[in-house]
Amino acid sequence: MLGLLAFGLLILGGTLFERRYHRNLTAPPGPGWERTQEVFQDPSSGELLEVWYNPITGQRRYVSRK
Repeated sequence: MLGLLAFGLLILGGTLFERRYHRNLTAPPGPGWERTQEVFQDPSSGELLEVWYNPITGQRRYVSRK
């Protein structure tokens, strides 16, 4: 039972951390990042977002399009 509770807390903590860590940016991420041709509307906020890609790490970041 204690193991199940710990597992549930771990999942909850990971979800909260991910939402905070991966929020949308207001400026391009910096050197080493390339803007892709992708633009989409964020369903939760309604704002247009550009997709930026880092070819070295494979990470993607979403930047508000103004």
